[in-house]
Formats: sequence, structure tokens, C-alpha cells
Amino acid sequence: MKKTLSFFLAGILSIALFISPAYAQVSQYVVDVKIPEAIEKMPLPLSVQLTQNTQIQRVLLHYREFGKTEYKQADMLLSGRTASATIPAKSVIAPYIEYYISMQLANNKQATFPSESPRSNPLKIQVKELDEKDMEVRFLSPEPGETLAAEDLAVAVSLMYTSDAVDTKNTRIYLDGVDVTDEAIIADDVLLYNPANFKKPLSLGSHSIKIELRDTLGKAYYTKHQEFNLSTATAIEMEKAKLQYNGNAQAEFRNEKIDDKSTNYIRGDVHLGSVYKDYTFSGDVHLTNEEKSYLQPQNRFLAAIQAADIAKVQVGDAYPQFPSLFVSGKRVRGVTGSVTLGYFNLDVSYGKTDRSIEGTLGSLIAYADSSAAASRAKETVFERFGGQNPDYATPMDTLFYRMFTSGTFSRNIFAIRPSFGSGENFQFGLTYLKSKDDKASIKYGTYPKENVVAGADLLLAFDDQRVRWASQAAMSLENNDITIGSYTDEEIDEFKGVNDPTKTPEQRQKAQEEADDLKKIAKTMRSFITVNADLSPLDPIKGMPSLAFESELSLNYFNNYIRAMLFRRGISYSSYGNDFIQNDIAGFNISDRVRFLQNKIIASISYENKWNNTQNEAGTPTTSYNTFNTYVTAYPGINLPSFTIGYGLYTRKNPIELNTNSSPLDSILVANESTNRFFLSSNYDFHMLVRNSLSASLSIANKKDNTFYKRDQDNVNFSALVVSSFSIPLQTTFGFIINHTAAYSMPDTSGVNATTTQKFDYQTLTLGARYRLLDDRLNLLATIAPSFGDFKRLLMQAGAEYQVMENHYLVSQFDFIDNSGRASDTIFSILYRFMF
Repeated sequence: MKKTLSFFLAGILSIALFISPAYAQVSQYVVDVKIPEAIEKMPLPLSVQLTQNTQIQRVLLHYREFGKTEYKQADMLLSGRTASATIPAKSVIAPYIEYYISMQLANNKQATFPSESPRSNPLKIQVKELDEKDMEVRFLSPEPGETLAAEDLAVAVSLMYTSDAVDTKNTRIYLDGVDVTDEAIIADDVLLYNPANFKKPLSLGSHSIKIELRDTLGKAYYTKHQEFNLSTATAIEMEKAKLQYNGNAQAEFRNEKIDDKSTNYIRGDVHLGSVYKDYTFSGDVHLTNEEKSYLQPQNRFLAAIQAADIAKVQVGDAYPQFPSLFVSGKRVRGVTGSVTLGYFNLDVSYGKTDRSIEGTLGSLIAYADSSAAASRAKETVFERFGGQNPDYATPMDTLFYRMFTSGTFSRNIFAIRPSFGSGENFQFGLTYLKSKDDKASIKYGTYPKENVVAGADLLLAFDDQRVRWASQAAMSLENNDITIGSYTDEEIDEFKGVNDPTKTPEQRQKAQEEADDLKKIAKTMRSFITVNADLSPLDPIKGMPSLAFESELSLNYFNNYIRAMLFRRGISYSSYGNDFIQNDIAGFNISDRVRFLQNKIIASISYENKWNNTQNEAGTPTTSYNTFNTYVTAYPGINLPSFTIGYGLYTRKNPIELNTNSSPLDSILVANESTNRFFLSSNYDFHMLVRNSLSASLSIANKKDNTFYKRDQDNVNFSALVVSSFSIPLQTTFGFIINHTAAYSMPDTSGVNATTTQKFDYQTLTLGARYRLLDDRLNLLATIAPSFGDFKRLLMQAGAEYQVMENHYLVSQFDFIDNSGRASDTIFSILYRFMF
């Protein structure tokens, strides 16, 4: 009876687990998003399983930290039906990360996941917080997992950072489960133990150390374990001198029939790794038949060598790490390297971010007259024919042109950052980035560009980084058309109209002053970038339009983690190393995370205010954005469900007032809206007949548009999922989704009450099973997921994983998607993978 009551209670309470975010949504293009457990300040890889990739050309991950309104973007590596990316460790901050996926389709259309209002209603990834108590005990020797000679073993544990609630003198130490506290000593907050005093000889192999802290009342406070290995000095030296290697490879064939089009994909991946003494080598190759001369590279190559923690060189497709204002998530095909000495460090990257793709020519067309030829479009090729054109019955010396679609120039990039300090307490860095299109790389192309960014970053940290201040600043120059090269001084005079006879003497005098100022700037800038009319900004000093900076201070004391950031990016700021950075924005944000009742309750709160029009231009309306978020998570204890409840308020407003005489631009820019968001989740593991994990989530968003358009929006999404593990090798999944979205709008500003409503309601059921056979060598999988309502679809999946022999695996999957209103889709794949 108690078990039954517990089961029903769980069903009521779990109006809100935070489950896999992809499960709570359905999409025409996305089947699932696979996300491992997110741990604070650890890189978070995630992958998106697509329904197909015939129509999908590019996939972007948009993510933001708790309390932030601005999304960061990362290109996802598209391989078959899987797109993958990694959120960097510095962005994995509790209590959660919000994200959505955008996809560029073959027909130049865009799709998103979730499909409805993804920016205002993103998905969530709950981030597990690091246990602050874990940082209070620090093993100085041996290091985690270290293998050392028995005669070199010495145990040293720092207790310097323990809480005032800890009685360090009452600390207990255990070696292989044996209490050896009496043989240990504590000196200057360091616990020391010499295993030579151990009662029995330590054998070679794995061993463990356990440190047990007690509070001032003698009660258990925290326990920390660490493993290490013992060997002989001779064996360790022999192992270091021995070349160790490993690797894995896989080959895949896939067929996708989307609508009436069938496409085959063939891909192969190889990874090699080896270690010799203090040197580490690795190599990665990804080959696919999707590699085409008219696309950016689909194949990937990377070879790397690292010498201890001192130096590293990568050749091929690398993702260099620089301060985010300069480079973020950018693939560079070339050479990337670093030297890390602590007192001095150097990071360098040189290569190509885009390869050349030739433009395509159109048909030959005759000009009406010579004046039309003189004013021809830039995307044309000018041709003059003497005599009769064989394709056209036209007179001699007729002027012709060919329209063409502009191609892509090859783009080179060079970035360098010398820095001083290890980054533990101090680091100062200087970064320079230069990126330029190669004008000669293609024949049919327009607007080759160039970009230069320079700046500095500073890190100061104190008290074991409980106080941390990190800042970066940069200025940029961008030229949007370097075709004609740099202006000479005479061309600058002409550009400014110094000798324009139509100007008054006063106007010519002002033009001369402006030209002289530009000449002074150009004299220096020509060494770094092409200087002509397409340079932005022409004067980077006046108003600092290309200045960007951000400065963040964090404090970690008394169970509070406080962060405050000030940022600004001018309207002209641009870096070709970070394509997605938002410019013309400034503001601040502040957040706090508080722990209560020995981390059983964790509360977070944040506020951000930002605005555009950083140049304070009088004729440009300033739009302000305000975001307020709260989040509380409770962990009552073992065998009890956990709860999370959150609330957010987002507003966007500017002074534009719409009426019947408003301009079309005002109709686009007008903003006066607020969005309330509520989130509730729970998770409960229990045993009823079998082991079950029950989860559910409820999210509600209400947008209120106070402009004439009344573009209100309501969204409610509820999902529940139960995963059951049986005593037999069977695991089942049952879940459902209920979604309601309503969008309202008034078609014009006439003031007539003619509000229209669009609704999007759907329900999805999911039934899945996995069964293991032949001593787990064979895994059979099946899923059926019908969707009803405004989104009608039947998804059926069947798959098998078979271990052919040791380290050799064969994986196959078949998907059938019955679409409403169009042809069904089928996808079949077979993959062979082996490790060595």
C-alpha cells in the first residue's frame, strides 16, 4: 500500500523534472538532442540527431548562461544525421544553460528547434553544481590516478581551505580502509603521512586514500577519496620509454529518402593516439562523399603533438582558443600552437577560415546603350564583341554583360596572443588578429573584405580565486570592399571633395581639415589594413564606435556565488574570428547563487539591463532590454523527489509610438513588450515492481505586446517520462508531450479591433524499448512516437548493435517517418566500428 501511495504521490509531485530538453519538443527536422550530465565548469558536449540531412546545410547552436539575455553561437559539426558541438567550460554555469538550435536549409530557408519562438522560449540544460566542500580538501601528493614508485610515496593533504565549521585537528585519514590517523601529523594546515609506517607492506597496484573531516561538534562533515597506483621505479621508466598507442575507426553507409529524393552518404572516421615519454601524439580524419568543390570543406583533418604541458602544435582543422571578443568557435585550417611556461605564454593560429568557391555565370545580355553599360551592376562581367556574335543577331561592337552569382573568396586569418602569468592569480595578454580575403582566389566575386582587431585582457584572482576579476578590451577595423586597394593622399582629397568647385570656401576648408585628419590616420593604418571609402570606422577614435570591452567580477564567499559584469560593443565592432558577436549593445548584469541547509536548497537570482544605440545618435531610438530570473532547486534527501521552480521576466521597450502616420521603419523597430516565464520540474527514482525513473516538466510563457500590433503569445508545454529497468535485460521508455501555443496579432495600425489568432497544438506519445541478448553482445532497440493535433507525424525507429568480436561492432538503424500532407521519409544506415 505504501509503495502504491508513493507511486501516485510521485506522479503528482513530478510536475517537473528537468529531463532531456529535446524530449519536450517535436520538430520536422530534429529527432533528439543527446546531452550528458552537465557539471559546472566542465566542457559540455552535445549532439543533435536530425530526421535527415539532405535539406540541412548548416546547424548552429545558440546558448546562454543563467541571467544573460545574449546568446553565444557555435557552428555544429554536421556528420550524417548528427550535428555536434561543445559548450566551453566557462559557459557551463549553474543552475542552467538555455539553448536552441537553428538550421540553414537548402532552399535558403531557416528552421529552428524548438520551432516556436526559440529565442524567447529556449530549452534548458540543468547544470550540476560543484560541491564547495570538495574544494576544502586538496591532495598535494599523490595526484589523482598517479602511478609512482613505492619508495617515492608520500601523502600530503592541504586543509588550508576548510570551513570554520571544521575541526582540522580531528581529521581522520584512511589508507586502503585502515585508519592511520595516529601515524599522521598536521603542520601548518597540511596533513602529512609516511606510508613507511604502515602496518603491512603495500602491494603493487591500486590503492586508495580517504580523508574524513569532522565539524566542531565531532560530527561527520565531509569525506573525500582518491585513488593511486604503486609500481616499481624500473617498471615506470620502462613504461615511459615504451610507445603506447590506441585508436578507433568507423565506416558508415546511409541512405535517405526525403519526399521523392533519395541520397546516399558514405563516411569514414579514424582517430589515432599515442604516448611516448612526455610526448603525446594524435590524429583525426573525417572523410565523406559530401565533400564538394562548391561547398565549404566537409572533410576534416587534424594532427597534434604535445610536449608535456609546455607546448602544443596542431596542423589541420583546429578550433583555437583566444579571448572571446577575438576568436570563439571558429574553425581554422592551418597551424595552431601554444607555448605555456607560466611566466610567459604564447598562442598562435594561422590558416584559412573559408576556402575559395568560384561564382557562377549567367546568360549573355545586351545593354540598351553605353550609359546603361557604365552604370551596370557590380555582379556583372562586361564584354564587347567586334563583329557578329554567333549566339545573338546583334550589330557589331555591341556591349554585353553577364550576370553572375558572386562566389566566396578564400579568407586567411592570423591571430597571436603573448601573455604573462599562469592565470592562477594573474595573467595579462595582448591579442592581435588579422583576417583578409584573397582577391585573386576567384574570378567571379564581389566585395572582398579585410578585418583587424587588437586588444588586451587581464585576470586578477585572490584567495584561491574566491575573488576573480577578468576583463578584456578590443578595437577593430573592417573594410567591406578592398577591390581598389588603399587610397593615396590625392585620392583622399578627392574622396573628401577638397577641390570640389561646387562647394563654398568654408566647405572646402572643412573638407581639407577632414582630409588632413584622415591622411594622418591612414599613414599609420595602411600598414595594417586597406584604407578607402569602405573602411569602417574611418575615424576609430571619435566616439569609439569600434571599441568593445567586458569586465566581470566574481565573489565566492559565505555560500554565495556573486557575479557582476559590465560590457559594451560599439556599432562598428567586428571580428572575423567570432562571426556571431552582437555589436551596438551595452549594459550590465548581476547574479547570485545561494546555498542553504547544507546544499539541500539552492537559490539563484539574476538581473540584466542592456541597450543599443551605443553612439547615442539623436535620430535613432534606443531600445532597452531587461531580464529578471529566479530559480530554486530543492534536494530533500534520498528516496524523495527533487524539485525545481523558476520564474523569469523579460521586457523590451523603446520610445517609438505608432500611429496611422508612422513610417515603415518605425513599424519594424517599435518595441513595447513583456514576457513572463514559469518553469516547474521534478525527478523521482523509485522501485515499484521494477526500478523506475519518473520525470516531468511544465513550462509556461506569456508574452504581452503593448504596441498597436498586439502580437501577444501564449505557450504551455507539459511533458512526462518514465524509464523502467527490469531484472531481465530489458529497459522501456514511456512518455508524452502536450503543447499549446497561441499567437495573436492586429494586422495594421488603423486602430480597428481586428485581432487574429493562430494556434499550434499537438500531443506526442513515445514508446521505446531496448533488449540485450547474447551476454550483452546484441542490443535491439525500437521506438514508436506518434504526434497528433496540428503537428501530425508517425516516427518509427528500429536498430541493432552487435559486437562481432572483441572491439569490433556493427550498428544498424532504420527510421520510417510518416508525414501528414506529403510523402513519407525513410532512412537506413549501417555502421562498422572497431577499436585498437
